[in-house]
Amino acid sequence: MARSASKRNESLHFGVADYAASTRARTTIIGGVNPDYAVLADPVQDGSREVHWGDMWHYALARMIVTARANGLRPVDSPFGDFKDPDGYRAAARRAAVLGCEGKWAIHRGQIALANEVMSPSTHESRKARRILEAMAAAATAGARRGVAGRRADRLRLDPAGRGTGGEGEPDFGRGSRIDLNTPVAVFAAS
Repeated sequence: MARSASKRNESLHFGVADYAASTRARTTIIGGVNPDYAVLADPVQDGSREVHWGDMWHYALARMIVTARANGLRPVDSPFGDFKDPDGYRAAARRAAVLGCEGKWAIHRGQIALANEVMSPSTHESRKARRILEAMAAAATAGARRGVAGRRADRLRLDPAGRGTGGEGEPDFGRGSRIDLNTPVAVFAAS
């Protein structure tokens, strides 16, 4: 899929509406959840049953992320069509970030701050990444491996998305570019 793309590409985007149309998914909710995509739990003692909603986009999004990473591209999540639902947007963005997306589309100006809020590393994450880099540098100088806060410290533990902090002498985690953990990830917005 991405292998045939131009070497100038920086990212791969999940087009949820196109995906839904091409698979003939029964939804009109662009990027949102659908109450019909749920699991009905077995009855409990009083006869009641819980409904657990699923994420109908999970499989396709995860595949897109793996494809993007395998080809050195940054994965970006799809639009969230209900721009009057900031909590729904945040939830969808968090799910995508947990899976490895570095950005999320914003199709309304009200979603731009939400995308930056969720997709940008927190001050805590930035500090943690710097502590890990310092521990890795100290370990390399000493010729040993080292842990931080009781956890193994290596390149993969730096940040779940594999991003560096952009400082001098830090490892390169992408296609020749570093990402500053204090700078919001690119947001794509339609006007």
